[in-house]
Amino acid sequence: GDFASLTATDAQGNLIVSTANLRGNIPTDEGFRTAASGRIYQSPLTLRPGDTNETVSFTVPLLARHDGQSVIGTLPGVLNFNAILKAVTAPATFAADGNALVLAKKSGQVVFASRTDATLLEAIQHDRTGATMTWRGEPYFVASVALKKKTLPQDLGLVATGVTPAAAILAATDSLL
Repeated sequence: GDFASLTATDAQGNLIVSTANLRGNIPTDEGFRTAASGRIYQSPLTLRPGDTNETVSFTVPLLARHDGQSVIGTLPGVLNFNAILKAVTAPATFAADGNALVLAKKSGQVVFASRTDATLLEAIQHDRTGATMTWRGEPYFVASVALKKKTLPQDLGLVATGVTPAAAILAATDSLL
């Protein structure tokens, strides 16, 4: 699909079924080797060759029901991070005029932006530590949070930044007063 591809293998890495056209040798894949030993594998957030979208791959061991520890196969998958984020933000407040959601690596490299205006992204990068910024002569409120490792085996090292026009927030405050 647009968000993810899933594959099932047997314990030797032979392909049973897949939702994507696979290239390469599954038994030599790091994720397969990790899952075949009974552990969950998760890749860092990466760009696949020839692709423009950030992806995260994972591989989960499939364990035998009778003993709960014998690996009888693996379930590898690849998540398309940009497709997931676009679907999540499309109906959200961040899709409204003036608002933006930017997901960046801790180095500052942008992974996803709900608005692709280069001057906005530059303003966010320039004012990464502040609670406010100015863009096109207007004040904006900025909030950032580092995404922490919760259920994934590995921290993705991402920071989410939300931007909204100060005028919209202040107008709501004025109406309350």
